[in-house]
Amino acid sequence: MISSEFDLIKKIKLNAQSHNNNLVMGIGDDCAVLEKDQETYFLVSTDCLIESIHFNLRYFSFKELGQKAAAVNFSDIAAMGGTPLHLFISLGIPKTIDQNDIQEFYLGLNDYANKHHVTIAGGDLSKSPKHFFININIIGEVKKDNIKLRSQAKAEDKLYVSGNIGSSFIGLKLLERKHDEINAFTKALKTPQPPVNFAQKLSTIRDVHAMIDISDGLIQDLSHILNDSKLGAIINFDEIPTETDFKNKCKKLRLNVLESLLTGGEDYQLLFSMSKKGIKSLSPKEQNQIFCIGKLIDLKSQQLDIENYPYPNIIIRDQAGGEYKLDKTGWDHFGR
Repeated sequence: MISSEFDLIKKIKLNAQSHNNNLVMGIGDDCAVLEKDQETYFLVSTDCLIESIHFNLRYFSFKELGQKAAAVNFSDIAAMGGTPLHLFISLGIPKTIDQNDIQEFYLGLNDYANKHHVTIAGGDLSKSPKHFFININIIGEVKKDNIKLRSQAKAEDKLYVSGNIGSSFIGLKLLERKHDEINAFTKALKTPQPPVNFAQKLSTIRDVHAMIDISDGLIQDLSHILNDSKLGAIINFDEIPTETDFKNKCKKLRLNVLESLLTGGEDYQLLFSMSKKGIKSLSPKEQNQIFCIGKLIDLKSQQLDIENYPYPNIIIRDQAGGEYKLDKTGWDHFGR
């Protein structure tokens, strides 16, 4: 039995050998990085969405599903400061889905791609025995001077997010419990809007050091930056932006506020580290788009608690200075 998605990735990475010098970075970040020319890298990523694992067709129209399938891939390119260029779409289609459904799916996908001037350049189709299967490969590019990696964070950097956290998870729980109203929570789940253009602006700022998109939960994705940069973090729980009625929705749905906010996942906002002076590189309007939720610290800091399972390099505090223990991790395909 596979116990952890991320342990499995580490083992796969150990056996993955590079056979040419065109590969700059393979497994380990949001995208693989390939040489393009003297000034530019190609960025390549792939994501699969599987019915009953990543989505339920009771909650999504096919157009919404097409939009989301595109958005989650654009988010990977955004996480490295890149510009998306081309999509390749492969589908496994069960007999319960007809041609009109697929046309609606591509309508949503095309709408999203066209908004960002991205081309659907190819793909593959196959019959599926039971579930609808979507796999998208995306190619983008980034200036070599502008690429943002998880491993580039620095101690004393401030930690920022680009928008509300936890909304998608609440949207899912509302739909699972047959609250099918259209609101900010269900919209965040069905049609996420990763800040692709804003990510490109952040990529030009030298004081922005590391960046990742929040797909598996805020704490899970933060841990990737921390592990790759060999740092710890202090998170100010009360500073994390949410919809105004987030806590009320948690209460109504009998959900743990801390776990819903930090581990829910599928936010598709940016999480990035930036030095104190970096804020001056943003306009007042852009400064209002980001939210400081904490800072990075040296692993040798006496503030860290090695008993804080499962994230010993993360401290979670409230405004009064109280600390939270988090027992639950973010999304792991094999871990929960």
